[in-house]
Amino acid sequence: MSSEAHYNRVAERPPVQCTGLRAAHRQAKRTLIQCAAVLACGDIQACRILDLACGRGGDLPKCIGCASYTGVDTAEAALVELHRRAAEMNITVATHAGDAAQVPVVACDLAMCNFALHYFCDTRAHCQALLDKVVQCVVPGGVFCGTYERRPHHPKWGEAYHAVVGDCVDAIEWKVPWHDIVNDAHKRGLALVHHVPLAVLHDGSDTHIWAFIMRRRREQ
Repeated sequence: MSSEAHYNRVAERPPVQCTGLRAAHRQAKRTLIQCAAVLACGDIQACRILDLACGRGGDLPKCIGCASYTGVDTAEAALVELHRRAAEMNITVATHAGDAAQVPVVACDLAMCNFALHYFCDTRAHCQALLDKVVQCVVPGGVFCGTYERRPHHPKWGEAYHAVVGDCVDAIEWKVPWHDIVNDAHKRGLALVHHVPLAVLHDGSDTHIWAFIMRRRREQ
């Protein structure tokens, strides 16, 4: 199943399995986003947030009080659900339907891509386009944060696999060539400043998932 089809389905039938793991990941991402917001702006209230591959807005509650929130995703049904959830939380949001690497430029202090970086690793060019878009959107001194699954070896670009995690994930994904991404990011002025296992941020998280924060170089 494609990621778009999967997340449209999840928007209509939210997952009910893996509750412990999902709860741990929610808390870990909350800590990650708070740390990134402090690094970028001092606090989340001052942060303009761009959520790349936002799905149905799972991270919206972690962004309450931010200066602005913009979500991007290819799954249009998921974006409809995001707007419904935002209305329930009384949060004003903007969304764009499409590939995050091709989103119109949206100035932000914090861009994030949680549990979705693998969808941009089908080719190196696709991931580079995502990084280019991040640099175009994130203001100097701002940050890019997210998560990815770390592999014991260095995977090649385009190594696909079928990921199934209960009723939470059932989609084709691509292994993340992390070292290449860090190098490509550095060439674009994004410096890796934090890189830890997600379990360090909250016990019970998947030990194979790592969190990162990159900071955009300030202009000289």
